[in-house]
Amino acid sequence: MRNIRVEASACLWWAVLLLFLPLRWLLAAVLAGSFHEFCHYLAIRAVGGKVEAVAIRLMGASITTPPLEPRQELVCSLAGPVGSLVLVPFARFLPMTALCALVQCTFNLLPIYPMDGGRTLRCIMEICRPRVDASAICSKIGKYCSMLLAVLVFLLACRYSLGYWSVLPGLILLYRSFPGKRPCKTADLALQ
Repeated sequence: MRNIRVEASACLWWAVLLLFLPLRWLLAAVLAGSFHEFCHYLAIRAVGGKVEAVAIRLMGASITTPPLEPRQELVCSLAGPVGSLVLVPFARFLPMTALCALVQCTFNLLPIYPMDGGRTLRCIMEICRPRVDASAICSKIGKYCSMLLAVLVFLLACRYSLGYWSVLPGLILLYRSFPGKRPCKTADLALQ
């Protein structure tokens, strides 16, 4: 695999974060995220898949593979959150990295496609139901969860005077859950 792409928007996002967060927190987040993606990569290789490309985008990292069977994709989508949980017991030695890994695991397990939780839900549904039904059901669940999360984050931001910029993660999830003209590809493991 030679195709690794870092988009300019991701670099800009990290530069903006560097203005607001201490460097040690950014390094902890990068370490937790890198380990998370590495676990996805290992799982893809373990199930016999091939990694065609890795892209680091504003919305996170994505690993592109040829189409996988639902059971294979299930293993691959769960590998990242499980890997993040593996870092949590190291909180005594790497407290910031463990906290970043725990937050990342929790966030990624939301049942919103194309995050790990949405992929996991879709794979489980595809094992039990036809692919078209599974995708439609998962799409609706993701939209409702995104709307609920956006409202919850907005209410918390208002209640605790967190500032309206803190609503951004909820709005990003809401935007991502309505694919519109952006097709959801099975082969594109948009893993974060």
